[in-house]
Amino acid sequence: MEDNELVFILQKKEKESKTYLFATKIMMAMGVLVSTVWAIVVYARTGDKTLMWSVFTFVLCFSLLFFSVVAFMLYRFKLGKYNQDAKEKMKTIEKAIVTDKKYMHLNDTYHFYTDSEIKFSIEVGGNDFDKLLVGDEINLEYATFSKEYFGYF
Repeated sequence: MEDNELVFILQKKEKESKTYLFATKIMMAMGVLVSTVWAIVVYARTGDKTLMWSVFTFVLCFSLLFFSVVAFMLYRFKLGKYNQDAKEKMKTIEKAIVTDKKYMHLNDTYHFYTDSEIKFSIEVGGNDFDKLLVGDEINLEYATFSKEYFGYF
């Protein structure tokens, strides 16, 4: 992996880290809020403080456990991939066939559609759009674990 690609991965990791931490804080706050609401409802219906604290504790433990599992899964399947890329510093180069060429009039861009499972379409320059034909082979570069697209050649 080249230096500029590693910097790109580290920037994406930093951005995803902030999003992950924000989502985790929201989930934990929701766990406390849900527990409090359940405890208030139980107390309003029964008037029993012991039952209220038992419900609060049970719902709090369950919701925090549930949201912790969700947070772990989010980390494992998204943020963890960026950490692996930054640590391993590997990229994948995949051969792909151009299956279609499109010019987008709305935003004045050129696109190739490929047979790749990772990158279905890519934006290309005008020179490559004119030079390459449907059926030609191109190479796609992307991060091995997070599948972040770097470019083509």
